[in-house]
Amino acid sequence: MIYVFLGFAVVTALAYTWLTAPMDEQLVGACTAEAMVCPDGSTVGRSGSDCSFTACPEVDPTSVLEVVDAPITIGSLSVGELINSPLTLEGSAIGPWYFEATMPVEIWDWTGALIATGFVTADGDWMTVDSVPFTGSVTFTSPYSLGDPVAQQAGSVVFKKANPSGEAAYDDELIIPILFTP
Repeated sequence: MIYVFLGFAVVTALAYTWLTAPMDEQLVGACTAEAMVCPDGSTVGRSGSDCSFTACPEVDPTSVLEVVDAPITIGSLSVGELINSPLTLEGSAIGPWYFEATMPVEIWDWTGALIATGFVTADGDWMTVDSVPFTGSVTFTSPYSLGDPVAQQAGSVVFKKANPSGEAAYDDELIIPILFTP
């Protein structure tokens, strides 16, 4: 009998606590599983009671991609750089990155949506294993407008190795995180 009384007391105390707690403490929810791509290429998710995106890491706009013996180097674009349309591109790539003297270039927004495609053209004999300079430009419409959340300013420029065979083993790309101007 005493166990019945103690059980009833515990249930009553828990019910009272739950019923008198503020409503936002009673509701336990989960944020959606969306991800946002940051200017540095990393991703962040939603968190907190308002399910807002966590802050992106700071991007040093003066930083430069530094890869030893890189098959492609970009002279006209830096990580985190603000870009306008048309985007003029200059750099160099080893011959196997070209096909018929061209290399594809894509521009992606912060959600990963493709917003523009174009190509750069080799400025010399591309049928070599040596580095060959290139130039080109890509025209696009900025997905970012004044007043949009800052996260929507992020995007990336992707240099893709030309791969006429379509074989995945020959795919390669260089992704440069950028920021769009309004």
